[in-house]
Amino acid sequence: MSVYKNLTKEEKEQLGILWLPVNCLEHLVNILSFSSKDWSKEPRDIWIYGIICGWDEDSLEELKWKYNLKSIQIKVMRKLHKQFNKLKELNKDDLI
Repeated sequence: MSVYKNLTKEEKEQLGILWLPVNCLEHLVNILSFSSKDWSKEPRDIWIYGIICGWDEDSLEELKWKYNLKSIQIKVMRKLHKQFNKLKELNKDDLI
């Protein structure tokens, strides 16, 4: 159940939430995607971004060499990202 479901348009405007995505998981994607932070700078951050947003193939190859990642680590990151996307899909109707 959405905490914003019963708010009026005016109440949402006051909270600055008219632009929010359909669910909390999609909101996480937007937070990371529109952040000015370089998510490739720190090893922990590459995992956070990789799980939530996913890296493209070229970026993954670069990160693999930069952080000496093993193929199994890349495989796990991809699987976790797929699981995250499945959760997003399951929660797509939990509207804000």
